[in-house]
Amino acid sequence: MKPLAHTQILSKLESKYRKHMENAYHFKYTDPSVSDYSEFKAYKTLAKIQFLLRASA
Repeated sequence: MKPLAHTQILSKLESKYRKHMENAYHFKYTDPSVSDYSEFKAYKTLAKIQFLLRASA
């Protein structure tokens, strides 16, 4: 298995972040606990993105 390029990793993480934030928004009024969990996952993913960006700078 070949390692993913840096840009591919960032691209995957950004799509995961968008997916989690979208889920958080959609569950906002129907199920607040799922919304909170999705938001938490989004912020964890964002922290990974920021870490990778800082490491590559």
